[in-house]
Amino acid sequence: MGIFSPDMSDRHSKRAFWHDYRSRSIYFITINKRAESPSFGVLAGDWKAPAGSSLYPCIKRSPLGVEVLRQIKRLPEIIPSTQLYQYVVMPDHIHFLIFVKAPLPLHLGNYISQFKNELRKKVGYPVFAPGFNDQILSVTRKLDSIFNYIRENPYRLAARRANPEFFMRCDSIRLNGRRYTGYGNLFLLKNPFREAVIVHRRYSEEEREAYKRRWLHLSSAGSVMVSPFIAKGEKEVRKAVEEIGGKVILIVEKPLPPAPYKPSGHNFYQCLKGELLILAPYEWDEAKDGREGSRQACLRMNALAEYLAARAAT
Repeated sequence: MGIFSPDMSDRHSKRAFWHDYRSRSIYFITINKRAESPSFGVLAGDWKAPAGSSLYPCIKRSPLGVEVLRQIKRLPEIIPSTQLYQYVVMPDHIHFLIFVKAPLPLHLGNYISQFKNELRKKVGYPVFAPGFNDQILSVTRKLDSIFNYIRENPYRLAARRANPEFFMRCDSIRLNGRRYTGYGNLFLLKNPFREAVIVHRRYSEEEREAYKRRWLHLSSAGSVMVSPFIAKGEKEVRKAVEEIGGKVILIVEKPLPPAPYKPSGHNFYQCLKGELLILAPYEWDEAKDGREGSRQACLRMNALAEYLAARAAT
């Protein structure tokens, strides 16, 4: 393998400080290109074209993009005991999904550095930005949704470019004395009619149904439903609201990943219809939020939903 000098930003760019990055795991990796580097390719195709057709969105790779792809395919040579599951080269970033089948001698970031350094030596200049973003997946997780997410990257880019107003990101939203990130249809924050959807455990079945009928009536009249949609009853309300074409502000617990983050699966298609805004804290504050998944964090999200509803009503 040879000796190389790792970029320390790769070793320490991880968000999961609890995780051993030498362990047997599946990693979904995103690496951005440097701003001054040439593009890896250009988007081609029509986002309205059916999958499998010649016009379905794709990336026409540049010469640099071709070299990047070659280097991705060499990952099993660079990282010991690794299987490359899926990958995509986008104009300004790459994704790849790898399975580390046995414990690594070194931190995963060391091998990401080698991947970058070998491409730099090949083309004569640094290509990638410092660091990398990662998602750690269980080896027992079904990966179909991840495979689809990677494959559909060009389609989602085409859809976002065709509908930019529904895929806006703002990292400087101030609400109730705190900074938030919004992604999706930011105009939903300007709707003067917003309702907090909170289903308490103490509600009887009759009360839940009465609230659900009320929320559906308000949604059909143009109100935006605001909630973390965690409780079973809240999820049922969200599903029913979406079925009638209603609008939703989804409050999430953790900060959104940095760009080029984009929602996947159901949330992506709700954004595409202009019916969703995802609202997340800009940064995690354990003093205010407690531990992830805690009752304190849930109360904070419900309080934000109620704040937005009360502010809309005044």
